[in-house]
Amino acid sequence: MPFIDLLEAQSQLDALIDAVASGAVPEFVITRGELPIARLVPMELTSTAKRIGVAKGKFIIPDNPDPDESEGLFAA
Repeated sequence: MPFIDLLEAQSQLDALIDAVASGAVPEFVITRGELPIARLVPMELTSTAKRIGVAKGKFIIPDNPDPDESEGLFAA
């Protein structure tokens, strides 16, 4: 895990991002002086295909939510 000073990271940000994104370096720790302040790591890409139906079974929908008021709404 390489440490890199904030000023150096600012000037080499493109190269650091390329190195992390390609997997050449798993992460960089950015420091201010001797103090670690941030980590530069690759994003974990997740599939959004599982979003549909995530609440399935968590809610109960009644057949007629308000029987008193909805009776005459759709009558011809």
